[in-house]
Amino acid sequence: MSTNIPVVVKWGKATYNIEVNTAESVAVLKTQLENLTSVPHDKQKIMGLPGGLLKDSDDLSKKITKPNQKITLLGTAVAQQLKAPTASTVFVEDLSDEERRKVLKEREVETLPIGLVNLGNSCYMNATLQALYAVPPLRQALLKYYDSSAHSEGSNQERSLSALIHQTFKDLGTKADAVEPASLFMLLRVMYPETFGKTTQGGIPQQQDADEFLRALMLNLSDTVKTPHSNVIDDLFGFTMKTRMRCLEAEAEPESVSEERHRVLLCHMGTPTDPVGHLYQGVQLSLKETITKQASVLGRDAEFEKSSAMDSLPEYLIVEFARFQWKGESTSAGHFPQVLDVYDFCTEDVRKQLTRGRQRRRVYMDEQERKRIQAKEANRKDSDVEMDATEEDSSVAQIPTGNYRCVSIVSHEGRSAEGGHYMGWAKFKEADGDVFKEDQWVRFNDDKVTQHDWKYVVDQLVGGRADTQIAYIVIYQKDKVPDGSIEEIVDEEMEMESNPDKKKAKQ
Repeated sequence: MSTNIPVVVKWGKATYNIEVNTAESVAVLKTQLENLTSVPHDKQKIMGLPGGLLKDSDDLSKKITKPNQKITLLGTAVAQQLKAPTASTVFVEDLSDEERRKVLKEREVETLPIGLVNLGNSCYMNATLQALYAVPPLRQALLKYYDSSAHSEGSNQERSLSALIHQTFKDLGTKADAVEPASLFMLLRVMYPETFGKTTQGGIPQQQDADEFLRALMLNLSDTVKTPHSNVIDDLFGFTMKTRMRCLEAEAEPESVSEERHRVLLCHMGTPTDPVGHLYQGVQLSLKETITKQASVLGRDAEFEKSSAMDSLPEYLIVEFARFQWKGESTSAGHFPQVLDVYDFCTEDVRKQLTRGRQRRRVYMDEQERKRIQAKEANRKDSDVEMDATEEDSSVAQIPTGNYRCVSIVSHEGRSAEGGHYMGWAKFKEADGDVFKEDQWVRFNDDKVTQHDWKYVVDQLVGGRADTQIAYIVIYQKDKVPDGSIEEIVDEEMEMESNPDKKKAKQ
């Protein structure tokens, strides 16, 4: 006996003649009806059969027993269920920059920072601004100062320049597309016509030195963005350099000691015939040199040994590779570390101050390594591991270790500071050991922004050739660790000394 039975289906005003295979399940019948009427199978109600409303568990062979049996389908087709939107559709492209960023943040869509438009050889300005924008305390000070204070010192132009930097930083944090700092660029050229106001024969602004722009910017901000006892630039970047002068030709010549405030640490790169290959060597070279000056005992010029050392440490250390002779050509490229230890650049007093932090760092790093191992063994993330109170309690003092971590870079391609092309680089994400094996950085090629890992940064910027991008200005942030009691440090080290197995394991 055939299991295919003709059935008459009534759905609203429509009537359909179909064949139903009673050997199949109710789900097959509902799929058949959905294809016919566009009523979703989970929205269908089938009536007119023995026993009332047809259930999914029913046996069709017992419900449909004779040809042309009539059934009634209740339900609304998908097309009829659609309603006109209560509000008109708004496309992301039609939103303002602030609205677009808000939407992306709410949807947890991660976006890269935005760039700055090149206004005609303005890459030196763009790259430097991006490197400084990567210093959160400076960024926050500028925004807070001009948002909350109507009192500022300096000339009107100086205040206007600082206000335009404030606006540029604000735009970088709120807009969705590249920022065009035209007013800032124009005022800069008006304020410093001999430095930044020159043009080519075709009327295009000439390329300028990023270092000169950095120093002009810091001078301007130090005069306008004040803090209770100083200014934001010296608070963040200022440090004291102690210098000793010793005559090499007359021991009777009195040795002189002087102190000067600096905002940039120079790294000499040697000469074309005797280049320096590493930042550490270059800084050492800049801290100790031989100069010629008047010797009072001899009554003539003589050679003096000039030895300098850092007598205080800034929160952020700016290191400049002195790649260029004055208005001359590039000398070389130098390797720069991701973590810079300045201990050997410091006076004895500062070294003594760093002793505690360096001891604590060893204990602290051991603690972190132990917790990472525990987390791995327990198959948990680091964030799930219980942390010490010193790591969670913001009231615990943070002490310096002498280490600085790289946060941003200005690089340059070309054989002179007033030619070629500048780019900015900034740290974007910490390595997590999972998705990102290395720290993630962003490169600002004016308005073109791309993401790279640290290895790419090093490979790109330590090329050794003037026709490739080479690090020119590097900004480091002071590394600190939670303070601990002397007893804790001593006990830890004594335990390691008394327990060779533990000491070996730590190593």
